[in-house]
This record gives sequence, structure tokens and C-alpha cells, in this order.
Amino acid sequence: MKRKTSLVPLNHFNCARFIDLTNVRLSFLSLLVFSCLTIIHQASDAQKISRIDQSFVKDLEDTIPLMLVNLASVNIRCSESKDGQIIMSVSGGQPPYTYSIPGYIEQSDSVIKHLEAAKYNCRITDSNGDYVEGIITVKKEWRYCSIFVPSAFSPNGDGLNDVFRVKIQDDISEFHMLIYDRWGHLVFESHDPTKGWDGTQGSLQAPANTYLWAVTYLDNKKQDTKQQGVLTLVR
Repeated sequence: MKRKTSLVPLNHFNCARFIDLTNVRLSFLSLLVFSCLTIIHQASDAQKISRIDQSFVKDLEDTIPLMLVNLASVNIRCSESKDGQIIMSVSGGQPPYTYSIPGYIEQSDSVIKHLEAAKYNCRITDSNGDYVEGIITVKKEWRYCSIFVPSAFSPNGDGLNDVFRVKIQDDISEFHMLIYDRWGHLVFESHDPTKGWDGTQGSLQAPANTYLWAVTYLDNKKQDTKQQGVLTLVR
């Protein structure tokens, strides 16, 4: 059996009620749209403020000038060694920094090692090209080193001073000796302080000349030490 649907007669009251409900729906939709737009606007403002804050912080960092905080030296521990150091520290500017002794060395490490006794002009440069400078002196302690290195030898087979070797004067470890000719070619290398150079290069006798030597080791305090100098080969 079909249900009969009765039609509600359209009159003034029903029209007014329909219009009221429509206005409520429109008001609700308008409020919802306004709320969404407000949230989007606030989020956009927050992003703008964040970008402004980050830009302000970056500009503030860029305005901090490069300053030399500390310049210190480590003196040479014994008269024949070359183990002086200079330690540099800076703040401000724009990293990374370059640490240098103009005309001698340039590096990214803030500690410059293996220096002789002297007065040094030090420079620290940032990535913008700004730099600060300072002067410091590396001094030498006048005492015997752990090893003694002679300045000449004569490998002529007479049994006197035929081998160039070091003399150990203290407890050392991790010994390493290198000898170069005047053109920078390695002619001898040893990790044994009891072994020395007999003046040969391969199967040939090295010519009478001056040679450069360098010795590194750990002393009795387990400190890394480097000594270097010039030796004369006499025929």
C-alpha cells in the first residue's frame, strides 16, 4: 500500500521560516570562511615574522667584527729541536678562518707547529677577507735534547766517522730519521736509532755535498719532538 504524502500549503509563515533557516546557514558559512582566512593570514604573518627574525639574527652575526681572542706560544724544549708552536684563537667575523704566518705558512688549523725560535707576525683571516694580526715570540730552552746529531761525517773507509748516526741521550720511542739531498730526494730513512747512513745511494756512493736531515720521536715525557738540520758529507 502506497503512503500518501501530504503537501504543506505555502503560506506567509512557512516562507518566513525558510528564509530564516537560509540566513542562519549563510551566516555559519560566512563565519567558517572568515575563520579559515584568519588562520591562513596568521600563519602567513608568523612565517614572515620568522623570516624577519632569522634575517635579523644573520645580519647581527655578520656585524660582529673579527677579534683576536688569544695568541699564545709553546717554547722550543731543547737547543737542537724545532718544535715551537703558536696557538691562535678568534671570535666574530665569518668562518671558516685561515691561520697564517705571512710568507711562511697558511693553514686551516689554529695551531702552527715545528717552529724555530723567532718573533712571528701572525694573521687570522675570515671568509670575507677581513683579518686581524698579532706578534708573538717563540723562545728556545737552552738544554740538551734527547738525541745528539752530528754535523758532518766522512765515509771513506778509514774506520773513523764513516757512518752518520744519532747519539741517544735520553729515553725515546717512535724514532724516525729522514735524509734528503739538496734537490729534495730521499736518500736514507730509518726507524732504528742504532742504524745510520753509510753515505751510499743504492749501489753508488753519494757525492760530497750538504744534506738535510729530519728526526722525529717521542721523548721521555711522551711529547712529540722534531729536530732537523744540515749535515756535510766529506770525501
